[in-house]
Amino acid sequence: MEIKKENWYVCTESLEYRNCIYKKGGLYQSSEDGYLNDENGVSNSFCWSGKHYFRPATSDEILIGRALTEEQQLLVKELKLKIELAKIEFMKCGLSEEQALAQVDLVVKNAIREVYHPKK
Repeated sequence: MEIKKENWYVCTESLEYRNCIYKKGGLYQSSEDGYLNDENGVSNSFCWSGKHYFRPATSDEILIGRALTEEQQLLVKELKLKIELAKIEFMKCGLSEEQALAQVDLVVKNAIREVYHPKK
């Protein structure tokens, strides 16, 4: 695996080397090819020898800001599929794609509200 500038990587095992610290599950960005920024944001060449302790971060992990377990990644994929299917169902009712996405967004927000603030 090559470390590419501006890409994000997940540390798969905690590492400490000299003053460089990488925590398992942490997200680290490359500020230049072949280098990864450590916990302190310092660009280090350590990744050339430790790059097998990193994997590319998924777009969901970057968006969420943390590493996801394989199970969590599967749940995100399942949720995305369900959202896409719900959008299609709303569009079958004559809504535009934009209107359908707005309805899906409303349903998701209501579901989240129910989880965090259930009615008594």
